[in-house]
Amino acid sequence: MLKTALIGAMALGLSAHHTVEPRAIRVSPEKMQAMVEHLDRFDNRDGQFELVSGTETKPSKTATHRFSTWDKTNPWFWVGNADTPEPPDWYEPGSKFRKLRWHLRNPGHNFMFYVVGFADKVDSPDFERAEGAETFSKEPGWTFAASKYKGVPLPYVSYQKYDPGTGTWTKGYIGYRPKVGALGAKFNWRTKEKP
Repeated sequence: MLKTALIGAMALGLSAHHTVEPRAIRVSPEKMQAMVEHLDRFDNRDGQFELVSGTETKPSKTATHRFSTWDKTNPWFWVGNADTPEPPDWYEPGSKFRKLRWHLRNPGHNFMFYVVGFADKVDSPDFERAEGAETFSKEPGWTFAASKYKGVPLPYVSYQKYDPGTGTWTKGYIGYRPKVGALGAKFNWRTKEKP
């Protein structure tokens, strides 16, 4: 709550020393990013939060990026990762080649999310999310879903199965992920990681 009050004060152009009465305000993503950079303890690297009032934050359903046609036709952009350009703290801490390995981990992120995907359009009125669909359902089996962009279906299929004999999962998906609009495919065989 204190973080939100500080963000609200910063949005109003006040210093952190002023007391402000909580009230609803809207902040542009650029202004929000500038405010977040001043608050070390507020974790908003993935753009998951939106200031909605002077007393709370909640997950945002809006896209965090907008890219020009030039960006989307530039092959150098395709191999980047605009959402997480630097490796997070949990990724291979202390590793000598940590940054290089992070970039090699998913070199087509921007291409799959923003060139052939629709992750920058999820806040558009033209984008319809598949309601209730998750990357993997809570129960083993198949998941079929289709979000839409400008009326065009964006198909998605996932499957997961638990093998009690080995204690492992077989899981995979292909298509436009329902929550984020990114095109992707993944298959894991005999993984201990739960979906």
